[in-house]
Amino acid sequence: MSQEMEYIEIEAPYRAAIVTARLPPLVQGETLLAATASGISAGTERMWFDGSAGALKSGRRSYPYRPGYELLGRIVAAGDACAFSPGDRVFAMKPHASHAVLRAEDLCFRLPDHVGDDDALGIGLTATALHAIHRANVTVGDAVAVSGLGTLGLIMIQVLAATVAGPVIALTGSAAKRELALAHGATAAFTYDEALSRRVAPVQCLFECSGLASNPARLAPLLRPQGEIVLAGFYNEPILLDGEALFAASSRSNPSARPAPPVRTTNTIAGTGARISVWRRRW
Repeated sequence: MSQEMEYIEIEAPYRAAIVTARLPPLVQGETLLAATASGISAGTERMWFDGSAGALKSGRRSYPYRPGYELLGRIVAAGDACAFSPGDRVFAMKPHASHAVLRAEDLCFRLPDHVGDDDALGIGLTATALHAIHRANVTVGDAVAVSGLGTLGLIMIQVLAATVAGPVIALTGSAAKRELALAHGATAAFTYDEALSRRVAPVQCLFECSGLASNPARLAPLLRPQGEIVLAGFYNEPILLDGEALFAASSRSNPSARPAPPVRTTNTIAGTGARISVWRRRW
């Protein structure tokens, strides 16, 4: 077995490298995963590559940055008292790399045989969708909308269609994505302008997945009284809301989070105003 690993590192805006490093020796409770596939978050990785990531602007994070968030692979070595054995097929929340050392505190688990690699690469964003839905004040039969039809938005539509069982309205800035949304379980699909001009029936919750800072204020008129917006995307610019419109609707703000373990996603794969619910990923 090779004693080296490779990983991707973004060193500065528009400068990335494949780095080679020696594998560290395993200690008790650690296992070594040899990756066979890795999930790409195109939007997040692009923000770090071009230097526009909000975490850079705020000073919360800095370069170098290792992109990626999920790996699939096989266990090739294990220390004493480990949860996995060599040969186990495992999913792990780890950045892009040829190998990863897994520890007890890491988010990782053995994959069931019936979950193929392509489906397993949807676990991370399906967990994101589930977490956002857990934050929402929706129940069976409620009408909901999803804005932003990237990978997260399309997965959100599928999870909502399978669980909420109410009308699921897809909203997009691209007319070409409407058919894709309908094929993934949306009840109806509109561009943003169409939804606002056609007076779409009010929804209980808008799941905002686009990352466009202007969308929460722009789409708030689609909410019914006591409706809410769950912000599930990454926003690199300040989110500005129309204070007069929110005052007229007696809106409330609820910035909170409640994370849930991604292992729960494996089965999912085979009166007054608006409430703004800010949901933050913990990974």
